[in-house]
Amino acid sequence: MMLKIGDVLWCHDHRSNSRKWWTEKICGETTKSWIMEGLNRPSKVLKATMEENMGDYGHRRWYTPERRDEYLWKNTHARRIAALVENADVPILKQIAILVGYSENDGAGK
Repeated sequence: MMLKIGDVLWCHDHRSNSRKWWTEKICGETTKSWIMEGLNRPSKVLKATMEENMGDYGHRRWYTPERRDEYLWKNTHARRIAALVENADVPILKQIAILVGYSENDGAGK
């Protein structure tokens, strides 16, 4: 997805206990950053990393709607799927190996 001024991005503050998501519009840009319309002040999100530098508080990550959906799906399902894979029978594991491009030579001798 090509971003442009007027698009909406999602933010998730990983440091917060509430784990809430919120949206803000892109209201401007520089060659390296998107300028987000903040509640208190505009903020800069690096285009390359989609992160906002929060100084001593670390970084805040911003997501397109599509990337947010992927993030939420993965966080909801990845651990459950991994647990099922660990307990899968060999024929199922072989099918999974084909799907993920695993070779029996991967990691051999390590």
